[in-house]
Amino acid sequence: MNRRPINVALTAAVIGILVAVTIDLISWGPRKSTVAAPAVPVLPERTSTVPPTTVVVQTEFVPAGPAKAKRCELTRLMLLGDGFVSRPDGLRGPLYRSLYKSKMPINFVGTEKLSPTGGGDPSHEGHDNYTLAPDGSGKTTNLSDNLRVWLTSAETFPDIIMITAGATDIVRGGQVAANAPGNLAVLVTKVLDTMTEVTVIVAELPQTAQNAGLNSAAKAIGDASPTDRVVFASTSATLTDQKFDLAADLDADKLGLTISGGRKYARALDNHVIDAIAIHRAKKNCLSSSKTNGVAAPSTSTEASDQSDQSFVQEEDFVS
Repeated sequence: MNRRPINVALTAAVIGILVAVTIDLISWGPRKSTVAAPAVPVLPERTSTVPPTTVVVQTEFVPAGPAKAKRCELTRLMLLGDGFVSRPDGLRGPLYRSLYKSKMPINFVGTEKLSPTGGGDPSHEGHDNYTLAPDGSGKTTNLSDNLRVWLTSAETFPDIIMITAGATDIVRGGQVAANAPGNLAVLVTKVLDTMTEVTVIVAELPQTAQNAGLNSAAKAIGDASPTDRVVFASTSATLTDQKFDLAADLDADKLGLTISGGRKYARALDNHVIDAIAIHRAKKNCLSSSKTNGVAAPSTSTEASDQSDQSFVQEEDFVS
């Protein structure tokens, strides 16, 4: 039996089947799913139940507690005046030595330099024969016209100013003496306007028949001050106790103090200065020490230059 026709036919049939299957696969291609994808739920917008943050701006000062005390510079004291300040035999030496013995942290300042008799700080702002204000002569030999330059000099900038002035005006007499009480008030105001934080001590002069009005004005200036920035330093009671003698304790021209007068006048003033130093340093919150009458001991290089030598401290300065 001849099988070749059968094989050919079988082969042709197989080939046909393969071609048909291939065509079917090609025409099919990838099938898309007919099942819908689950929908993504849309969440409702959340409404917060927490109130918005409130920012509080502090407008009122709340103190953090007492400030820490600090060590301070020496208190700068200017003695301002005429011959009662400038002359070396008078006030400056005994006053400085008294403050030094009391361990006051003090530094005398001024544009003038002249060591006082017996030793002490040479700096001061005393000007012999200077009146309180212009005297009509056209000269500038008065305290008022020169005040701003003296107070704002780089070497001064005082914390405390003690005014011991007016003797020249009283000795001049006439209208100059008559204007002295008012001119003293103007001078104090000018000091306060120039140095807005300074303390002013207005010293009472040794009482005479001629200067009673000036001393009354000095007291009125201190009494009228609403703060402790201006104080009146009364001296009459202490000077009376010390038997202050106008002939022996004032210079012959009545424009300055003798050595004995300077000692007596310094004793009458030192407690007023000590009080002013204590108030000034308390305002600055300076450290205090029981060894220095409640104020800080000197802590700067100025101490070495001004207070290193105690040899000038004389016991007679402190004998009543």
